[in-house]
Amino acid sequence: FGNVIFAVTDTSNNTNEVGLANFTVDETSPEITRTTSDIDISGNAPYPNFINVTFENEMLFNGRYGSEADRGAIEVTDFTVTLTPGLGQAQLVSATPSSIASGSPVLNAAIAPGDSVIRLQLNLHPDYPPDGTEMVTVNVAGNSYFYDAAGNGVSTTQSSNTDTLVDQYAPELTIDPDPLGPGSTKIFNSIDTESPVESSGNEVDGIVYVRDQTPGFTLFVTDAFSTGSDEITFQCFVDNVQKTMSQSALTHDPAFEDAYSETVTFIDILPDGEYEGNVGFLVADSSYPYTSKFFTTDTFIVDSRPPEISGTAIADDNSTITVTFDTDFYDNENAGDGLLGFDDFVLTTITSGVATVVLAGPAVKNGLNITIPLAITGLPDGTEQLQINPVVNSIFDIAGNPA
Repeated sequence: FGNVIFAVTDTSNNTNEVGLANFTVDETSPEITRTTSDIDISGNAPYPNFINVTFENEMLFNGRYGSEADRGAIEVTDFTVTLTPGLGQAQLVSATPSSIASGSPVLNAAIAPGDSVIRLQLNLHPDYPPDGTEMVTVNVAGNSYFYDAAGNGVSTTQSSNTDTLVDQYAPELTIDPDPLGPGSTKIFNSIDTESPVESSGNEVDGIVYVRDQTPGFTLFVTDAFSTGSDEITFQCFVDNVQKTMSQSALTHDPAFEDAYSETVTFIDILPDGEYEGNVGFLVADSSYPYTSKFFTTDTFIVDSRPPEISGTAIADDNSTITVTFDTDFYDNENAGDGLLGFDDFVLTTITSGVATVVLAGPAVKNGLNITIPLAITGLPDGTEQLQINPVVNSIFDIAGNPA
């Protein structure tokens, strides 16, 4: 009020007026008008969590009467916090905040008498980072704990005193170990034009062999906070070098069900060779990119080169021909046990002589060699030249490449 005047008049009707200094009438307890949550990412994760509590248009003091300096600043023990977990795992070590500071005009400045934007650091367990679904509530310890400029004690009944914690829990990524059912490999391509879907690799003695230089991975990703479509960023690194993939974002899978799986395929070619712990996927919340997690794939070997014949030898008595391959070979693309026969090869006569030669059975496989009997009609004169080749799609290497 700036227009309060006291007037005195004597019996002779002489009047004197005295104006009072401006003053404010305030009988309302200070109330929280806004509560916000944030984190300080200047250090290392897990980052400290803060709650900013605003008492708009108020000046707050520890004492009820006296000058501003005498009344003092409010204290950390004037507040308590509670946590409603939701889906989250965050845990309070103590209901009393770890520290108190000013939230305005200078963030994190020492709390001063009259400050009305209060910054409280939560005392959270460092091993259980919040996932963005936990609700924090700021409570006033009591109505005689601090006061406004008029000396009204703060109310213990507050609204506008809640907010959710900032998500610091990275998405969880799972690489499907059996994308095509039990016994299949976890690295494969889905080829739409073929039915059933063709696997592009084999697992032999616990080692995954891939015959595709742009393999795909079936992935499941979950996150409590980033549940919308394509809200989880996705990157792939090989030897710490980022590679181009078919997708750069993934969608939360609520139940690790096949319906929500996503097949992510390399666009950049992977050279043939062993990949042992040097292929990794980085997933992060798109809203909070600092909330990320790195997942390393199991060891796999890329082998896109088909098996080749490295040598042939005909027995001195012309009874057999031995074919040597440059790698292990099988009669099926799944590297399964099976018998190779003479009919898996085709024999071509390059130069004809007196004798006629055809393949016979049984063929005997031994390591990288297979020995096949020869059926000869007539007496060879030494001018016969033969060429032997695998029948198309009859002989495969360990990765399933056809010879």
